[in-house]
Amino acid sequence: MPLCYLDIHWNSFNDYKAHIRSVSKNSWKSIKREMNKSKREGVLIRQLENVDFCEDRLDELVNMNINAYNRLPFMFSKAFYKRLKENLGNDATIYVAVKEGCITGVSISISKDGMISVPIAGVDHGMSGNDFTYFNITYYRPIMDAISSGKTRMNYGRECMN
Repeated sequence: MPLCYLDIHWNSFNDYKAHIRSVSKNSWKSIKREMNKSKREGVLIRQLENVDFCEDRLDELVNMNINAYNRLPFMFSKAFYKRLKENLGNDATIYVAVKEGCITGVSISISKDGMISVPIAGVDHGMSGNDFTYFNITYYRPIMDAISSGKTRMNYGRECMN
């Protein structure tokens, strides 16, 4: 089961932000601050289609996160990222955060039947510093894309997609 989920019922990311503002001005201010700081720091978040040139870095980032927060190592080799895209196509999205020409973060989302899950992420906190890469690459950008693609639910954390 997912640790948490977000039911998506907004027509745009601006509608989502307006909803957050109506629920909690502090949360809305945090989102605004985190997104703006990331932009000011020069972080670009984009979808990665070809992983051939950066499999080692993606694997390094994911393993940094796994080693810091889990008891078990990541169970897949660096070929996982390429095979994920080959086998799932557009149902797998690999986001990367790029700062000063270096990949500083990665998150992976998997879509199925109107649902999107973000089960894997990794950020080089040494390189990213306080630019809020983690929140932008695991929450805000996937939420934007989920809304624009008509998804109805986002799941976060450990889970199974049936």
